[in-house]
Amino acid sequence: MRNRFVITLCLGVLALAVLAPATTIERLTVDEMIAKSTLIVRGKAAAGEGVRRGGIIYTDYIFRVEETVKGTAAATLRLTVPGGSVRGASQMFAGTPRLEPGQDYVVFVWTSRSGVHHIIGLSQGLFDATVNSAGEWVLRRGPATAHVVDQQGKEIADQALELTWSEVKRRVRGAGAVR
Repeated sequence: MRNRFVITLCLGVLALAVLAPATTIERLTVDEMIAKSTLIVRGKAAAGEGVRRGGIIYTDYIFRVEETVKGTAAATLRLTVPGGSVRGASQMFAGTPRLEPGQDYVVFVWTSRSGVHHIIGLSQGLFDATVNSAGEWVLRRGPATAHVVDQQGKEIADQALELTWSEVKRRVRGAGAVR
């Protein structure tokens, strides 16, 4: 009888874990990300390293800044993303991006009061950056991998986004947020 109770309890806990809500983020437009970002930079990702802060594992990525259009950035930034691995322990969070060493990105950064740099809106604020045949930086990101809601909290489908670096610069100037 006791074994049946333990098995039922374990199955109940497992069901709750499976049904628990995933990460939910509010969809941000490019203009909202510009307004809410502390920094907007273009550059190249370097190595990432898992770190534990309290009970949460993060990955700290080194990011080499090549150009800044909002804020004042050092030549390198440490970008902190929830999730990662430390000494055999791992945590993953829906909607968190992974940066590939050597890849060019544009990053919309929010800096906390303690000076920690985060990608705004999780994966929403990270764009792959490639140069097209005209020599212009083209920025692309896929749809968010977390549940996305509008400002009223209604679940909506996120969409892939593509724009140019020159368009971001123009919008930053229009918002009066030039460094």
